[in-house]
Amino acid sequence: MRSTNKLQKFLASKIPAMKLLWTDRYGMNIPNGNKTRKTILPPPDKRRLRNLSREPVVRKAMNIISDAVSSMPYTIDVIAPGRKKYTKEIAVIQNVIEHPNVVDSRRSFTKRIMDDALVLDAMVVESVKSSDRDHPIYLYPVDAGTIKLLEPWDYTNPHGFRYVQNQGDGVKKFTADNIFYGTRQNFTDTHYGCSPVRYAYKYISDYIEACARANDIATNTTSSFLIGLRNAKPEEIDKFRDYMNNEIEGTGHIPIVGSTEIDSRQIRSINKDNLGIDWIDRLTKIIAMSFSIPPEELGITIQNDRSTEDDRDNSMTEGAIKPYAYLLEDLYNNYVIAKMGLGGVLRFRFIHEDSENQKTAKSTRLVNEYRADLITENEFRALSGYEESSSKYANMTHVEKTANINVDLGLANGGGFNGVGDLKDNTKDDTGSDKDGDSG
Repeated sequence: MRSTNKLQKFLASKIPAMKLLWTDRYGMNIPNGNKTRKTILPPPDKRRLRNLSREPVVRKAMNIISDAVSSMPYTIDVIAPGRKKYTKEIAVIQNVIEHPNVVDSRRSFTKRIMDDALVLDAMVVESVKSSDRDHPIYLYPVDAGTIKLLEPWDYTNPHGFRYVQNQGDGVKKFTADNIFYGTRQNFTDTHYGCSPVRYAYKYISDYIEACARANDIATNTTSSFLIGLRNAKPEEIDKFRDYMNNEIEGTGHIPIVGSTEIDSRQIRSINKDNLGIDWIDRLTKIIAMSFSIPPEELGITIQNDRSTEDDRDNSMTEGAIKPYAYLLEDLYNNYVIAKMGLGGVLRFRFIHEDSENQKTAKSTRLVNEYRADLITENEFRALSGYEESSSKYANMTHVEKTANINVDLGLANGGGFNGVGDLKDNTKDDTGSDKDGDSG
């Protein structure tokens, strides 16, 4: 038991301590219990944006992007000249990426920081060096809402203070040496960006009102028609009101009263327009637009244009997924690889896979380029993702390859093809000799 405790203490001593507070919640952020609806939302702040991000439609849009980025394949390339493969160093970097700290895996770590990137347009990670050679860097996710930026920055001092966080023992300042603060949007007048959730925030008041109104109307079964009584006396009107309140409201029954004449009046819309469904669909499209996601991914079943599925997937990849993948590439290249002294030697990058239709189109294009003698066989293989060929014809274009094969097989020696092996062409030429070179 004592030896086990010593081993645990030794391993724990290899894990560096986190300096930044990972969150600002501390159990004090109690959800608002007031269920009263408001017609206008107040100006957005980090709390309201986080609350909005938990709405089902918004969360689905966020999950589409977060799931894609957290499971995206990657590679670590050797970009330094020379033949060294850096196999051991790459294995260590992969260990850091797959196990950034003792709690998170790559997937959970990515989703934590992606949530802040999509809600606050701020991805904050603390990078701390360790004495463990197999895990020299530890990455800790930080609640971006707790970080304030010192403005303006001193561009003459790369090690100057840039970030501030309120902690229990006071305000702490941090430099960019081990604090990664990534944003998708960048401005000259402020360091704070605009997130997709913030883009959609100004539409949320209408969205909530439309949803709540649709729910109220759908659950309120009062008839949409009123029976008007002509020449009714005041006491008859009072009785009619009591009748409506006590026997009609909430039952869905059509109110009918006795009279010599009956006049039917519609008192509200009786089609789906009264439910606000079209407006909800429109707002869902606005949310999809804010996240650069096709509305079909969020439940809109009617196609909005003539784009194919591949077109929509490609648009979502370019507009919604790649920008956040680039942020993670900056994180791993600048705060893992560079911190290990391998900057300019190794490079982390994600592999953006094409759809099957895109692969087919690319393959067809490369085949045509090869047949048109625009690329060599090895260039064709490299662009197609295959290993290079060791054939002596592999670094030739199609015409060059064909010509050299013809020469090697005797097709270009003036006498035509002479056969292979024991099968020879023994017909006579003009000199009286066999075409295989014999006189007999």
